[in-house]
Amino acid sequence: MRKRLTLAAAGFAAAAIAATVVPGAAANAAPSTHGIEVKAVLSDLRGAQQVDQTVQRSWGVALGPTGAGWVSENARNIETLFEGGGRNEGVSQKPPVHVQNGSPTGVVFNDTKGFKGAKFIIASKDGSIDAFFSGTNTFREVSVRGASYTGISLIHNYKGHTVLAAANNRQNRVDLFNSDYKFIGSIRDPHISRDARVFNVAELNRNTVLVTFESSNSRNSTKGWVDAYSENMGFMYHYQNPRNSVFDGAWGVVNAPSGFEFPGAILIGNHDSGTIAVFNGRGHFVGFLKGTNGRTIVISGLYGLAQANGDAGDKGEVLFASAPNRGNAGIIGTLRDA
Repeated sequence: MRKRLTLAAAGFAAAAIAATVVPGAAANAAPSTHGIEVKAVLSDLRGAQQVDQTVQRSWGVALGPTGAGWVSENARNIETLFEGGGRNEGVSQKPPVHVQNGSPTGVVFNDTKGFKGAKFIIASKDGSIDAFFSGTNTFREVSVRGASYTGISLIHNYKGHTVLAAANNRQNRVDLFNSDYKFIGSIRDPHISRDARVFNVAELNRNTVLVTFESSNSRNSTKGWVDAYSENMGFMYHYQNPRNSVFDGAWGVVNAPSGFEFPGAILIGNHDSGTIAVFNGRGHFVGFLKGTNGRTIVISGLYGLAQANGDAGDKGEVLFASAPNRGNAGIIGTLRDA
């Protein structure tokens, strides 16, 4: 019998949680004091707004300025395409896009004319990068022997050009590709712990690139790290991790939208702990997202975070993707100010 989706079963805190974190310098605008509501929109578990058995091990999330939201289903080798899911909206789905090389992780919307005109670009754990042009299938553009890509992003001003950055977890580096998908180099942090493994890469505001790391050693008291780089991939600083208690498999990265808790702050989601940490623009830790009962939000198996565009989710919401039940299930949902 399939487990019914409840807040606890999905890995959320037992109820929506109230905001008690003082924003400090997280943003210029005043934060809400109502907390964050968590909503399961699509899942293979019963209890979501809509049940879809192909939503499984949901990973990366990407959206254009309009249109459907894209979510990588790592266990199904597809991209889920959906619209709706806002506070008072139903959910509609388009036919999924099949990822030819399987195991999709990160996905990014291509807002440039480069990369052969692809609309979305998808990374996979097998070291391949696929492009989507139209229809219901992707096409392989990159295959790197020995690589395992767990995240992907565009960098719009790398030495005056837009490049593709892929988090190479197995070889512990960020690989860079030009707009013709040609490999042009890689970035490593030689000063980080030897237990740190590159997990994701994300551009923020076209002026900063964050690289997240997970720990390869379960006995290490530090469970994650985040580096900030310039657009030219010059190292700038490490994000704060007070008492080694903030990061735990950091992966999802997004700016909090207007109307959200701490608007303009940087939200970093932890895959292993399921918490979402809040930082200001200088990488200083502010607190964890909380809901209307004052408890820290926990989303089991949390991966992707992205701002909703009004077609997929309401503007002002944050979309999330997660892989609860040890990666055997999937949830696509929304976070919104209560």
